[in-house]
Amino acid sequence: MTAWVGFKFGMMGLTSLDRSLVLMLIDQAKDLRSELSRVCYYPAHDGFEAENNTFINVYLPRQLREWERFLSEHPHNGGWLVTGDEPTVTDFVTFEYIDQCLVLASNALNEFPLLIVTYNTFDKFPYCSII
Repeated sequence: MTAWVGFKFGMMGLTSLDRSLVLMLIDQAKDLRSELSRVCYYPAHDGFEAENNTFINVYLPRQLREWERFLSEHPHNGGWLVTGDEPTVTDFVTFEYIDQCLVLASNALNEFPLLIVTYNTFDKFPYCSII
């Protein structure tokens, strides 16, 4: 559904490489969301606290490190994940899920300066300041 919305509204990037990266990053973001949902709604026999601790200290930093690596390998000036100049659908999906993770670990981005810049760019985007 996310990719469909992106194609329909022209938010998949301009090139075939952009579109490929957007699709890849959507899947990466959904993996993060799936793990967050599993921890919150279906914790294992150890219970929420143990699952949450593992999520915050192991899984989330590993995922954020991958996003940081992606940003370091695909530098751009505009602050968006793929295109730099304009947001793509992956910016909305990614930062929705990262924002949800920050509820559990408010300082999770502290060690990821490129993600902080990108997150702040998204947070200042006019359509994201509705609330």
